[in-house]
Amino acid sequence: MSLFGQARKLRHAMQEAQTYDDWFAAAEALDRVGHNDIWREDPTSKLYHYELLAEHLAKLRDLRETAQVGPLARTIQESLHRHLGEISSPDLYSHAHTGTKRLIGAYLEEVERAMRFICEHDTPSLPLEEKLQNFEQAAHNFGGTALILSGGLAFGIYHMGVIKALWEQRLLPTVISGSSMGAIVAAVTCTRTDAELAELFAHPERIHVDALKLASPAEIIRERKLLNSSPTHAVQPRSRAAEALHPLGRAGHLAANRHHPRSDPAEPGLRRGDR
Repeated sequence: MSLFGQARKLRHAMQEAQTYDDWFAAAEALDRVGHNDIWREDPTSKLYHYELLAEHLAKLRDLRETAQVGPLARTIQESLHRHLGEISSPDLYSHAHTGTKRLIGAYLEEVERAMRFICEHDTPSLPLEEKLQNFEQAAHNFGGTALILSGGLAFGIYHMGVIKALWEQRLLPTVISGSSMGAIVAAVTCTRTDAELAELFAHPERIHVDALKLASPAEIIRERKLLNSSPTHAVQPRSRAAEALHPLGRAGHLAANRHHPRSDPAEPGLRRGDR
């Protein structure tokens, strides 16, 4: 079979994959066919400062292997930034199907090993409180990941598939937002514990779909006028259109957040101290 034929067959396998493992196997094979695996192995590129990243990687590894806990913690605090060496450049993540430059992966893995090493090893020069402060500062510097889901009724099924795939790989962000149908999927996800998500994915036929039922134009106009003219606390769902605006019943954001600390930023924000 020609390379073109192999690539077409593998793309079809990716589209038809029922699990992430199946998709990844096909994507990995497609990368080999297109020589993207060679691109990943080669650290050099104009897209990022690979020499700087390699230098940071070597320094972190040396400090960890020589058990220099204090200097290791300070190095992480100084160098752990999301844009270090331009490693967040989108072009680095659009070349191959299964990942970016292996040097970037090696650096991030070394950072994780270094942070675990600091957690597990005590030293008089780095008391527990200072460790915690360093980790909090590192988390602030590096930032977190959020998932934003687009609108459109037809995208709802795709959104649920994305949520399921990320959740199964333990990669589902704690901050999820969206518009229109994406907002409904975000709310459904953020108000459920992991056990409840497992139940939801195991029995998709139980998904509450009342919010997707169409209301008449008159009902929609009437309810929108009600929402625009009344204080939020005074609005009560009184028709099918209003129920569509409240697909999750009467659970408030604070109660949902206490149920599980995932967050939908479309709702009123919560400070850490409120959780």
